[in-house]
Amino acid sequence: MSSKKAKMIVDKSFRIAPVDKRVYGSFIEHLGRAVYNGIYQPGHPSADGEGFRKDVLELVKELQVPIIRYPGGNFVSNFFWEDSVGPKDQRNKEDERYASLTWDKVSGADGYLVRFGYQPDFLNQCIQVKGNETTELLLHILTKGVKYYYRVDTYNDSGITEGNVISE
Repeated sequence: MSSKKAKMIVDKSFRIAPVDKRVYGSFIEHLGRAVYNGIYQPGHPSADGEGFRKDVLELVKELQVPIIRYPGGNFVSNFFWEDSVGPKDQRNKEDERYASLTWDKVSGADGYLVRFGYQPDFLNQCIQVKGNETTELLLHILTKGVKYYYRVDTYNDSGITEGNVISE
């Protein structure tokens, strides 16, 4: 078997066409507090009438990102735009893809690891909730018709303390 070599010549003065600045855009997805209690937090002192935090918006503007796509990343695979339009009080709150989790505040915790998955012994997805003030999480990324199991672990400088596994 013969081996062939590829050769590439880069010449910064050779330009076919300008690159659209939107190529250098970004996306936002539901990791940690990026969306909820991040850019979107109704009731926050800096939130506008729609619940978007103006202080976070100003920080993002400093980055000079030409476009931000939402949803982005892996969240796109289970996002249905129809669920995000219209008056909030008329949207389907009983949708199987959502789970609202709450837990008791643990003294001395620096944060929580909300683990979930299809099997009680294989919780392969995790969302980190930093800080000890937030003790609730709304998951929007579940698959319809699938039973999920959940566990909320706490963490601090001493390590991680596992919680108990529960099902829906």
